[in-house]
Amino acid sequence: GVTVYKKLSACCLVFVLSMMGFTAAHAITMDYEFDGTFDFGSLASQTFMGTFTLDGLTQGAAPEYFTPSGSSNIPGVIPVGTITAFMVEVAGMVFSSADEVGFPDWPLIEATTADVSYIEFIGTLTTGEELNIFFDTLFVTNEVDYTSAAGALSTGTISRVGPSGVPEPGTIALLSLGLAGLGLRRCRKV
Repeated sequence: GVTVYKKLSACCLVFVLSMMGFTAAHAITMDYEFDGTFDFGSLASQTFMGTFTLDGLTQGAAPEYFTPSGSSNIPGVIPVGTITAFMVEVAGMVFSSADEVGFPDWPLIEATTADVSYIEFIGTLTTGEELNIFFDTLFVTNEVDYTSAAGALSTGTISRVGPSGVPEPGTIALLSLGLAGLGLRRCRKV
């Protein structure tokens, strides 16, 4: 009875710790989304939204850099992964990472699995529209400028940015295993 329980508990603990180590070292792909509102100009009070996917997050506590190419020409900025998708829709116009003037080394995003601290995007469509996003939590900068093909400028801010909310399968497995272990422990005490 007690010996089997101790062995089972030890095996569960070893498994959980090894899964935590694997999950922490394993690079993941994660989806993010953001939205905001224009405060000034012809699009005043209109909202906009965007999404992006980062591949290569290591789930560390320190923010990591990402570009579409996985490289950067900025001194000291060494991306750990890539931006595999980037899309912003403003006034019915869709901007992607390929519309960035510095593509494939831009846009630049700095993030962890829980937080985005930096987004820089300067995009131009062939139809003449321009979109500039500069979001930086370190310097508390949050500005979005949209210029229509006719030259009308609208400015706004991003109001929300973060993971899209779908939990990682490894996280769900670890949570389930932890709950099962607690249940076993509780049953054994009764």
